[in-house]
Amino acid sequence: MRPLRPENPAYLIYTSGSTGAPKGVVITHRSVVNLFHSHRRALYEPVVERTGRSRLHVGHAWSFSFDASWQPQLWMFHGHCVHVLAEDAQRDPEELHRYLRAHAIDFIEVAPTVLAQLEQAGLTEGGSCPLPLLGVGGEAVPDSQWAGLRELPGTDVVNLYGPTEGTVDAMIAHVRDSEHQLIGRPVDNARVHLLDAGLRPVPPGVPGEMYLAGAGLARGYRGRAALTAERFVADPFAADGSRLYRTGDLARWTRDGAVEFLGRADDQVKIRGFRIEPGEIETVAAAHPDLSRVVVTAREDDGVRRLVAYGVPRPGSAPDPAALRAWLAERLPAHLVPAAVVLLGALPVTANAKLDRDRLPAPDFGAAAVGREPEGEREDAVCAAMAEVLSLPRVGADDDFFALGGDSIVTVRLAGLLRAGGWDAAPKDVFRHRTAAGLAAGLRRRNADAAADG
Repeated sequence: MRPLRPENPAYLIYTSGSTGAPKGVVITHRSVVNLFHSHRRALYEPVVERTGRSRLHVGHAWSFSFDASWQPQLWMFHGHCVHVLAEDAQRDPEELHRYLRAHAIDFIEVAPTVLAQLEQAGLTEGGSCPLPLLGVGGEAVPDSQWAGLRELPGTDVVNLYGPTEGTVDAMIAHVRDSEHQLIGRPVDNARVHLLDAGLRPVPPGVPGEMYLAGAGLARGYRGRAALTAERFVADPFAADGSRLYRTGDLARWTRDGAVEFLGRADDQVKIRGFRIEPGEIETVAAAHPDLSRVVVTAREDDGVRRLVAYGVPRPGSAPDPAALRAWLAERLPAHLVPAAVVLLGALPVTANAKLDRDRLPAPDFGAAAVGREPEGEREDAVCAAMAEVLSLPRVGADDDFFALGGDSIVTVRLAGLLRAGGWDAAPKDVFRHRTAAGLAAGLRRRNADAAADG
């Protein structure tokens, strides 16, 4: 038998691929051991010192198919007790909350979506938390949630960031150290580079794509040499032949050398000719006092691409979706206002506790059409044409065509349909007037002027 070496595989874990084919990520013993020693210094020993207890109780609430499941397991190598929670407890925030309190758990890491549910179940009731150390990871922490976590007395909250290819956690941020969400600084023996399209470092405050280097990098993807070469590239800043991992995440440096996460490079969407960052809309929506969590996504239903905001109300509040959309319209440019706001009791999550976008329900765009009934044949005809191209049961005379999901492509279809009905209509008319009543009046005036000139 050959002796075990640091570069030998420790585990193989699969992560989703953009083509639908899962990618098997090969993680080495060196990477796992490095993470353990880094966490021992940054997490385990400080909480042992603060609590005065050498044996702590750690909750394990991740699916074992997710690489984050390794993080709580590493605590065992420091002599602590790990509680592997049953699947029912992982999925039920009330049951999970009861378990954390009944068994005096000292640390658990959960996704921000799950943490929001735990908060509603009473984990932070009274402005305090029973856990001396709390971790969040798996997805970005909303600023509104971050602000509340900073105020928890006696609880150190850490944001743990890392792609599977970087061995679970590549960076750590202590929430109390910043007013806004950060992913912080690299774990021991890891490096981070924020680079532009030419692999040149960007200055503080300028967005760049994040590349990771150092002891945490995976060997690559099992049996997929081409994909490995595409994502693990030569490190132009090292002379030893080491590699960088291209994360696909956007981030920027703060003035004091920490890293602020900005989202995925491929999260940007294009609607009505505008390139849109959903996170920008989420930040504004999260400031609404009646919402505890907001996710904005682009949906394509019946051939029409629209922005949709999904919100979770704060306990005891019952906001009106139409009023929420109007509130957003007062604070955002027109092209950033979601076509619909959908309220949910909780955001759906995957087995890995990340937001499950595929299970977000389709909104009832017709519910947004609440304007008055059309008056006269002209308004009636334009309303009917708008409803047809938008695949809606009805459109009110004063409803905003673009608020209902119209875009530049659908505008061309609407103008063509109106011309087929005898109207002298062009797409620019729809952009100018926006409502059926305005469009009908505008076209009527232009036809009258043309008749007078003739």
